[in-house]
Amino acid sequence: MRSKSFAPPSIPLQEVAQVADFFIIVHHIPGRIRIRANLKNLLLAKKWAQTTELREFLQLKDFDSGDSSDTHTLIISLLERIKAVQSIKVNMLIGSATICYDKNLFAPYLWESWIKKERLDEITAKLNDFV
Repeated sequence: MRSKSFAPPSIPLQEVAQVADFFIIVHHIPGRIRIRANLKNLLLAKKWAQTTELREFLQLKDFDSGDSSDTHTLIISLLERIKAVQSIKVNMLIGSATICYDKNLFAPYLWESWIKKERLDEITAKLNDFV
């Protein structure tokens, strides 16, 4: 009898696209990007956090996504799983995060494209290679 091999879970493209709605780029130089929460989509982000498939992917099944800090935790958990990310500094007061990353592993144009919802197939494939 052959044993079944299971593919590891992957991040769905629609989830990658949805995350892009929640941020704007404040400043970006290769290796360091600063993003800020897109306040006009804050309610959408909270609703998304309650139903996203990323909770299972990130093994956050018991995750309580009832408020914005839980939404923040979910998104930071995703970013921390990306091997190219070296550090994340969050400023909850102004709703921003500074992400330092290896520009050789995750090219700067990919961050820009992600926020613009461009090249999502390429970004999703890259993210799934990393996590």
